[in-house]
Amino acid sequence: MLKAVNKGYTAADVLEQCTKLEAAGVEYGLIYLSGLSEAGKNLQSVRTSLKTINKLSPIRIYYTTVAVVPDTKMYEDVRSGKFKEAGELERIEEMREFVAGTKIETEIYALTSTNAVPLVANMPEDRDEVLAYLDEVIANFTEFDEIKLAKSRAKMTRV
Repeated sequence: MLKAVNKGYTAADVLEQCTKLEAAGVEYGLIYLSGLSEAGKNLQSVRTSLKTINKLSPIRIYYTTVAVVPDTKMYEDVRSGKFKEAGELERIEEMREFVAGTKIETEIYALTSTNAVPLVANMPEDRDEVLAYLDEVIANFTEFDEIKLAKSRAKMTRV
């Protein structure tokens, strides 16, 4: 995924550099950008990302969700049909998978405007409570919620 969005580094690079920070005693945070995979691929993507994240010790993980904005390559790919965005429910399911799969001691900070479900969780102690909450959100999610959240996301012009 990092290559597909031209990040200029790999998961191995992240692991190497963060390990160096840890060895030097430097605290750091990570950013996890959800919704970056094409529709239907987000759960696979989060599981792959967690393989790297769970080898590290960030004090905080800033969890945010992609909003496709005008004048970007991704925006043009969405408009042309080359890229199909994940729906809002799939994004929430990705968040649930992220929380369930985070095995390290860290804080998940997900209070950005792009997240349909804002939360802050200290891991691993808050895991069960947060998973129960996300399970409830998912179980009660309606087509109306999907439409409402998608319209809100479409109005975002900058994040």
